[in-house]
Amino acid sequence: MGTKLFNYQRGGFTLIEVLVVIFILGILLTLTIASLANSRAATRDVIRLSDVRQAQSALELYFYNKNSFPAAANIVLGSGDYDVFCDTVAGFQGAEEGCSTIYFKKLPLAPTPPADNSYLYNSTDGKSYIITFTLEKGAGGLAAGQHTATAEGMQ
Repeated sequence: MGTKLFNYQRGGFTLIEVLVVIFILGILLTLTIASLANSRAATRDVIRLSDVRQAQSALELYFYNKNSFPAAANIVLGSGDYDVFCDTVAGFQGAEEGCSTIYFKKLPLAPTPPADNSYLYNSTDGKSYIITFTLEKGAGGLAAGQHTATAEGMQ
């Protein structure tokens, strides 16, 4: 009678097969996380460009009404002392008191990281202005690094 005493059936995966699958999943997860980090940086850069363009539009409205830009040096837009942009002589101030026309109710803070990132406004003569800002990866035709926005555009 030719009956087998031992009937082995393969009921699962070998250790090598499981390790290979874990290794492949680890590689895919690493690539996904790296891609997500790049996407977040690109999104922050687009937000920065949008914020600066909105500030430029508000500054143009102020210039149209006052025939000059607010004269100020090294103002960090959106910081506690310079949250509001309105029609006062200073233009930028911490609250809405004394404003009859508000151009920007809440000036935006630059997204972080990097931790020292900000929108820095300068206008010495009231005839022109410069907003300095930094991009992480680059967007809108601008490379990564520090850039300026003026009435003529962004560089």
